[in-house]
Amino acid sequence: MKNSDSIFIRQLEVSAFVGVYDHEKAERQPIMVDLELGVDLSLAAISNDLNDTVDYAKVADTVVNVAQSQHYELIEHLAQHCFDALFDRFQVEWISIRIAKPHAIKNAQVSGIQMLRHRA
Repeated sequence: MKNSDSIFIRQLEVSAFVGVYDHEKAERQPIMVDLELGVDLSLAAISNDLNDTVDYAKVADTVVNVAQSQHYELIEHLAQHCFDALFDRFQVEWISIRIAKPHAIKNAQVSGIQMLRHRA
């Protein structure tokens, strides 16, 4: 049976240009990103060596760099760019991304999307 391990990052706050409205294009706004990456952690559990796992600080840096690299009209498009960068850089089997825009909808604390992709 294959291991079912993952690493996760919750509520990574990123200041990004995202949105379709003029005020969203004029200023960066905070978004919150939750990530979960499917990776076999059994070797790292034995070796105690960072080289045998996925460095979640580098994962967070990758997401921040992608989010701040350009303006995204849709957070779905931002999520796809994150998938591409993360699959390219890290040996993971699957990635779940949740991106929330605080106060994007009146009377709601957050709204957003959640997407799951598996390595092709």
